[in-house]
Amino acid sequence: MIMTVVSKGCVQPLLIAFLVSIYTAGCGRTSPNVIGGNMTENSPHLMSMFNKTKTICFGRFVVKVPLDTAVVYGPAEVESSIEYREGEVEKIGEYVSARMEEVEKDRKFFNRDSLSSLPLFGQVIDGAIPGQKIIVGSRDRVGYQILSIVPVEKDIFFQEVTSVLPDDNFINRMNQVATVLRSRKADEIPAEPGVCIEGGYITGKYEYERATIGLRLNEYPDVHISIDVHKNLAFLNNESNPKILHEQAQAKAEAAGFGAVFSRRKILREQVRQIGNWAGQEMAFRTPTYKRAVSAHEFRFYSPGSVNDPFHPQLDIRLDSGVKDNARGAISPSITDEEALALWDMIIKTIRLREPSDATPAKVSNVPLATQVDTGKTCPESGWWETAQRDVADSDRRRLVRAGDVMPVVFTSTSIGIWSKFFGKSPLPIATTWRLVAYDDYSPKVDEVTESTNHLSQIDVNGGNHA
Repeated sequence: MIMTVVSKGCVQPLLIAFLVSIYTAGCGRTSPNVIGGNMTENSPHLMSMFNKTKTICFGRFVVKVPLDTAVVYGPAEVESSIEYREGEVEKIGEYVSARMEEVEKDRKFFNRDSLSSLPLFGQVIDGAIPGQKIIVGSRDRVGYQILSIVPVEKDIFFQEVTSVLPDDNFINRMNQVATVLRSRKADEIPAEPGVCIEGGYITGKYEYERATIGLRLNEYPDVHISIDVHKNLAFLNNESNPKILHEQAQAKAEAAGFGAVFSRRKILREQVRQIGNWAGQEMAFRTPTYKRAVSAHEFRFYSPGSVNDPFHPQLDIRLDSGVKDNARGAISPSITDEEALALWDMIIKTIRLREPSDATPAKVSNVPLATQVDTGKTCPESGWWETAQRDVADSDRRRLVRAGDVMPVVFTSTSIGIWSKFFGKSPLPIATTWRLVAYDDYSPKVDEVTESTNHLSQIDVNGGNHA
C-alpha cells in the first residue's frame, strides 16, 4: 500500500548538508576532533529552562520539554495518513467538491475495462459517523485513491491512501479508525491506550502507525528538534542504518571532489546509545563552513526497533541548529557545542512509552440525565448510555462510556445501499443517538488505580503494554 503524507516544517539541506548531514552519519571512522562523552554538564541557563516543563503526547509515547516549547506536528499515520484541520468542519462540502473535480479529471484516462475493475470510482460515500464523507478516485487505474473527511466537533481530519487494490476493502479500516477518533487538546494526555495525533486521539492497535513532532525552543529559535516513531511491519528498516549511510555519503563526497570538506566536520559524539527501550546509533557533529552554509550542529539518534510491535517502533531523533526558513546552516547557531549536547541529552532521555500515571486529570462534569449525544461526538459524562436504534442486539443497546471517549457506533445486520452491494451482509456500523440513563457509580482518579489493576488492564487491552 502506498500512502500520501503531508510534511510540516521539514528542514531542507544545503549542498554541504547533503555531503555531511546527520541523516548520512553513522559510526564511521573516529575523528580526533571528538569532544563529547556520554553525557554533558548542564549550564545554569539550560537548568533554568527546565525548571518548568510540560509533557507532550505523540503516538503512544511522551517526551518532556521546557514549558514554552512550541510543538509542531508532522506526518501521522493510523492505518492511512491522517491530517488535522482545526475549525474547518463547515468546509467539508468545499473539500468534497474540490476532490471530485480532481477525480473527474482523471476519468478521461480510463477505458471501459479499467472502470469496470474499479466500481467505486467517482463515488462519494457516507462514512460510519454522521457527516463523514469518503471520496473514491484512482490515479494509477489499478487501485483506489481514497480520501475520508471525518468531522470531530468543530474540526475535521483527512484520512487518505493513494493506492489500494479494490479487494482490500480499505474503507472499512478507515471507518474503524473514524469511529474511535476523538478530539484532544494540546495539553491532554489520555489515560486509555491509543495513539496521540495533532488535535485528536485514536484508541486501539493498528497495522500502520506513525507519529512525528518538531520542537521549537523559545531560547534557541534556530534550533529544530524532530522525533519520528514509525511502527515496523514484518521487517526492520536497514536503509536508515547510520553506518551504511555514513559510508555512502563519504564515498559520494570523495567522488564529487568534496572529500576535504567532508573530513573537516567536527565530531562531538559518536556512540551506541540506549534511550529507554531503544538501542541505537548516536552521532553528533558540527558541519564545516562551506560557501553560503555556516558551521552548524547536526545530531541524530536512530534505532530500528522491533518488528510488528507498536510499543517498540523505529525511532529517529534529529537536532539541527542555524536554521532559518527551514534551511540548515543558514545563520550562525545561537547555541554552543556544549549547550547543544546538553540540550539534546536533557530532552531525548525523557522519551518513553506513555503510562497511565501520565494522564491529565479528567474535568468534572455535571451533565443531566437524559442528555442526548450523537455517534462521533465526545462523551460529556461517564455513565450508562442507551440507544433506541432498531435491529441492534440487547447487549449492544446499553453502553458504559467514559467522559472524553468518542460516542460509539452500533452494529446492525441490516444491509443497506452501496454497502450491501459491495461489502456483503456482514454487521454494519450505524451512527445513532445515545441518551444518558445512569451515572457511573465509581470513576477512579489515575493516582488511585492500584498496581495490580494497572497490570491486568494492560494485559487485557494491549497484551502487557499500555500506551
